Amino acid sequence: MPKFAANISMMFNEVPFLERFAAAAECGFQAVEFLFPYEFPPEAIADVAEVRGIRARPAAVQRMSVSNLNIVTQRLDGEPFDLVIATNVFIYYDLFEQALAMSNVEAMLKPGAFLLANVSAPDLKAVTIRPVDTTTTLYARGRAANENLIDFLVWYKAHAN
Repeated sequence: MPKFAANISMMFNEVPFLERFAAAAECGFQAVEFLFPYEFPPEAIADVAEVRGIRARPAAVQRMSVSNLNIVTQRLDGEPFDLVIATNVFIYYDLFEQALAMSNVEAMLKPGAFLLANVSAPDLKAVTIRPVDTTTTLYARGRAANENLIDFLVWYKAHAN
């Protein structure tokens, strides 16, 4: 049986954004996705949603920030990152755009830092960032054990100079 996530950026627009999580649950959705969450602080979203993916210590979470960036055409200047999380991003790009995005992400990472993505990007000779590990995480629980939704996460490591 197919499983669907409600895209609450497009659905349930008759209610305010933070109320859409409950509206989706009331309609039977066990998972949601949304675009451009930058209007709301992460704490506000965490209060109304069960967040899944990776675990981070509270001290690390307090140092995290969200950036609105088109990784195909833009790079952030300044201090490089230890971790870039880009889930549900690369799957929307063709091979050329994936290559540009990987190049931009690599340029924003410290040597030895990580990219976490839920897509296996093509092996590109132009970038040195390479997959080093995979993680499977439970995305949503179904009523039966065989109905559980999982996500396949790939850890990429930036080349250490």
